[in-house]
Amino acid sequence: RDLHYPLRRQRQMCIRDSSFIGSFLLTPLMRGIAVKRKIMSQPGERMVHKKAVPCLGGLAIYFSFMAGLAAVLCIDNQFRAEFSNYLPGFFMAATFIVALGLWDDITNISPVIKLTGQIAVALILFGYGFRIEFLTNPFNGSEMPIPLLVSFPLTLLSVSYTHLRA
Repeated sequence: RDLHYPLRRQRQMCIRDSSFIGSFLLTPLMRGIAVKRKIMSQPGERMVHKKAVPCLGGLAIYFSFMAGLAAVLCIDNQFRAEFSNYLPGFFMAATFIVALGLWDDITNISPVIKLTGQIAVALILFGYGFRIEFLTNPFNGSEMPIPLLVSFPLTLLSVSYTHLRA
């Protein structure tokens, strides 16, 4: 039995709750800034919306999540020690992907530039140990290890898919 489960659960709830509250409060502010500065996603063949919609919602989520994570880092020494090797890569990758999304929102960058940025983010994450290393069989729960040469493309796909859906 995992003796640290209640503490992990408290951390997760703190990050989740502060992210939700922060996003709830910041999203209208970001929407207002986007409308005022005309940072709008225009309808087009690749878009599902029929009229212009404000961008910058990702910034509200980013700032809210980072604030929640920072709060947990400040108050939980065990968490900070446990994840200190991973955090620089996480912060770099998260900041880079948000900056890439913001750049795309403002200027509509080419798919080649977007893919190059996503590869850079995947390399950062992979280099700091964020990897897909196992696949779990949904029927019996057994884990199948994934070779390193397959792990990176799967990590890249997860970064690209996440960013494409955002």
